[in-house]
Amino acid sequence: MAGEKYIDKAVARLLAYYESNFQTYLTAVETAQSLATGAMTAPKDYVPALLPEDTRSPLLQVFATGAKPEDGRCGLYWVDCTVYLGYVGDANVEAGQQKMRRYMTAMVDTLRADYTLGSTVQEAVDGEQSLDAFKPGDAQTRYAIVLDVEVLIYES
Repeated sequence: MAGEKYIDKAVARLLAYYESNFQTYLTAVETAQSLATGAMTAPKDYVPALLPEDTRSPLLQVFATGAKPEDGRCGLYWVDCTVYLGYVGDANVEAGQQKMRRYMTAMVDTLRADYTLGSTVQEAVDGEQSLDAFKPGDAQTRYAIVLDVEVLIYES
């Protein structure tokens, strides 16, 4: 049985890893794209939940969507997690979408830098990536960047 000890630990470790490392990869994207320092705004907060109505921008959220045993007898579980970055932009959707792709690059590069999340999990593997934009009004656009991550966690 996959109890909260697997799910909670996977989410907490993935979130902590992003809190500690994401800014490094945002800066790397700025450098690679010859952008001004600070062009890729760091998240205002990192939260272990999906908060669809929270308009802090940008906001990085990590949450679980399920779990399954790899070998339940040995305490190994795969936890399906989502790393979600939401931010609010202006009416220039084309520029906002380019920024969205740059955030995705930083999200993927952060994970790929260390698949053990600083030796806190057995493995974290990136999966599907999705990008979405919607306009709740004329003056702004909301963007959603989603990275699916499977985290293999061991609990003795």
